[in-house]
Amino acid sequence: MDNGEAPLLSIIMPVYNVESYLREAVDSVISQTFADWELILVDDGSTDGCPAICDEYGRLDDRIRVIHKKNAGQGAARNDAIKMARGRYIGFVDSDDSIEPDMYEKLTYAISENGADMAMCGYYLDFKGMRKIKSPLPDAGIYDGCELMREGYLDRKVQSISCDKIFLKDVVSEGYFPQRYFEDHATMLRWFSKVRKWVSVPEPMYHYRMRRSGVTNGFSVEKRMAKFHADLARANYMHQISSDKHGMTEAEISGAVVACAVGTAKSVARFCSDSALADTLTAEIVSHSKSHFDICKSTLSPKVRRRYEAMVKNPVWFRKKMRFERMFVFAGNKKDRLLYD
Repeated sequence: MDNGEAPLLSIIMPVYNVESYLREAVDSVISQTFADWELILVDDGSTDGCPAICDEYGRLDDRIRVIHKKNAGQGAARNDAIKMARGRYIGFVDSDDSIEPDMYEKLTYAISENGADMAMCGYYLDFKGMRKIKSPLPDAGIYDGCELMREGYLDRKVQSISCDKIFLKDVVSEGYFPQRYFEDHATMLRWFSKVRKWVSVPEPMYHYRMRRSGVTNGFSVEKRMAKFHADLARANYMHQISSDKHGMTEAEISGAVVACAVGTAKSVARFCSDSALADTLTAEIVSHSKSHFDICKSTLSPKVRRRYEAMVKNPVWFRKKMRFERMFVFAGNKKDRLLYD
């Protein structure tokens, strides 16, 4: 597209070493029943065949624009594309995922017809030989920003991800937090706080490919601690803004932090083989979450409260107990066999 007219929708796709999946992702955009879009492919320093594939598509379709840059992570790649996006609305597709042919037709209709700042659809979790529909989701309808902030913070009916949504460009103009993992999780609440009205189209239309190398699959200390610190930043942000914007109590906000702290410490205990590092990380988790525990301890579930108190009083025993309990968890092993490479 180089006719001087801005498209209605800019679709942003960061690309990094996904040669096996990139064509499927781009083809699913090209096949959209809605045609008034531009696709910005951001080659984030790929070392496989992705740069050549991006350039090929750029030559084939003048609605596709290509950026080649040094590797700096998905958030930075998306930020570069946001700055050059020309559309009234912004959408995101990951380069190892795909979308249904009518996804953007339905979302652009929903957001424009209702004068909304965001529209959201359902999505599939695609495993090898198996597909699951994400649930629960909000019922079809129009909602206000307070409901979005609450559900987005709790990460239940609305999750802090960007690919199942389209946004008015002004909502996303400040871009993503500059962190390597969980940049969606760290950023979304700030975007949500700018949304006055949003639309739910609960039909699943985005396909999220479940891969071993994905941020949410597999354990690494760096990834798990990045998620924890993102949750701390989200809670601090919620505590700072008026409760009129989210309708939550301080105990509800802090309770989510404590639950994340316990989950993070549990993962560290089970999967970090370096005992000294595990103890250091557990102490870090406690130091950052203790004030939140003091706020919400009377409202926590008995299980979360017991685990948190055990983590504080006897971290060595806590770690051994978590590792022992892992012996009886089989679902993770089954799931791992269903993940794409």
